Amino acid sequence: MHQYLRVVSLVKKRGSKRAQELGRQVHSFLVRQGIKVIEETVPKDCDLVIVLGGDGTLLHIAESAYRADAPILGVNLGGLGYLTEIQIEEIEKVIMSAIRGVADLEKRMLLKVEVLDSECKSCATYCVLNEVAILRGSYGKVINIPTWAEGAFLTTYRGDGLIISTPTGSTAYNLSAGGPILHPRMEAMILTPVCPFALSARPIILPADSELEVCMEGFGSEGGVGASAQSPPFYVEIDGKLVHGVKSKYKLVVKRAPGHLKLISSPSSGYFKILREKLGWAGHLHQSDP
Repeated sequence: MHQYLRVVSLVKKRGSKRAQELGRQVHSFLVRQGIKVIEETVPKDCDLVIVLGGDGTLLHIAESAYRADAPILGVNLGGLGYLTEIQIEEIEKVIMSAIRGVADLEKRMLLKVEVLDSECKSCATYCVLNEVAILRGSYGKVINIPTWAEGAFLTTYRGDGLIISTPTGSTAYNLSAGGPILHPRMEAMILTPVCPFALSARPIILPADSELEVCMEGFGSEGGVGASAQSPPFYVEIDGKLVHGVKSKYKLVVKRAPGHLKLISSPSSGYFKILREKLGWAGHLHQSDP
């Protein structure tokens, strides 16, 4: 039998005794299969990343797995589990299917976010699985976010912020802000304003090959009193992590990242079953799953 796994990265949720104990068991199981195990980092020759934790743990390692072109097997030890959908009792079965090269893979679109300074010089580049969010700071003032799509001016969002999401991230911050749910295999970008000043501001879905340019303009005409360098009018988060050093007049260029991130699917839980369970839809009361 041809073995498809030679090197596996094992990533555990920090501070979780449950993840640490399970990690020891998974590590031993992999070694018995003749597989080299690297913990907490993703080497370039990695064949698979096993995540023991919740969606936050998976998001933390997603960019490294994407750059190594290694599929992620996410084991749900958290509360949500939109991304980490493998159950503990399925681990050995799913790992063996990956070893044989027959595991079910889903390809997920990512975004590439480039930060440009006030002179349009590139400062940093990030890969995004869920979303990039531009949010107002601690002053509670309306911020202006001029936005261009495909080279044409779209609008200036005014309010508490703007979320640019992938279909995978549509059930994350986007959903909390009133944005639509998209099937994660779709190819699209979602722009969702956060508490917009104008009631006419609504989420919009754009083609995956769109290129967006978003300007951090800062406070609108109503705000700005008391603003200081210590408390900027806005901040930027990428997959829930704060991006440091972004200032007024900086821009974000957002486009689709090349390729995909690959996730191993659970053999027992389909996407719609996960939606019903996580969102508490009444449909979960009907025993209609095949």
